[in-house]
Amino acid sequence: MHKPTGMASIEEFAALYDKIRPDFYDFGCSKGGSMLMARKTFTGGNNAGIGLDIDDQKVNAARGAGLPAIHFDIFDIPPERKVRFTVMSEFLEHVPDFNLVKKFIRKACELSTEFVFIKQPYFDADGYLFQLGLKCFWSHWKGHPNTMSTFDLYRSLKELKNDGALGCFSIHLKHPIVDSFDPNIIPLETDIDQHEYDPASHPEKKKKIRFKFPVYRKTVAFVSMPGVDHRELIKKYKIDRTIIDENENII
Repeated sequence: MHKPTGMASIEEFAALYDKIRPDFYDFGCSKGGSMLMARKTFTGGNNAGIGLDIDDQKVNAARGAGLPAIHFDIFDIPPERKVRFTVMSEFLEHVPDFNLVKKFIRKACELSTEFVFIKQPYFDADGYLFQLGLKCFWSHWKGHPNTMSTFDLYRSLKELKNDGALGCFSIHLKHPIVDSFDPNIIPLETDIDQHEYDPASHPEKKKKIRFKFPVYRKTVAFVSMPGVDHRELIKKYKIDRTIIDENENII
């Protein structure tokens, strides 16, 4: 099959794998920030991973920071080229097809001997904020076609668990937002593709509204492989609230 310009060959990927002997993969590594987070949080800062991205400029930026990254098709990674864990941080919201989301998670589980870590923007409050004339800035980006809720993520993980692709999973929230004056909240009429609230360029926030519905910045999921102690995994990463625990209990 013809590969896009700049896409590495399977031989180039294998050579990098054999050189690095990676502890983890980072799907959609971008410029390498999530690789550094994964190394610090889950390896103690010692073990290396391989970052994969389809954007050559981002791969080059990660390499420029001294990180082993490659422009390679994730689905072409051979199943025997396993790692201890896989990270998908700020990745799935960029995937336009819900079925493709499940394929990425399944592939991550196939390649990981211990766990998969997922982090994305929180989209559950979109409807609530809309009724208040507000929105989270990340919920209105062209680059985020998949505004996957915690329930959508649960459905994906539950289906994969029922198929035997994983052992346990849990879903959590991070960084609470308590009122409309938080800079992550912007007026509904603000243009698309904006960032934090800027009073110099965004419509005025006329009053402070304390939220009655949970609003957070991040959704986080831990997925463990059969036989792995799930509770020990989640101790490694600070979360603010658990939605559903590894026994599928709603908290």
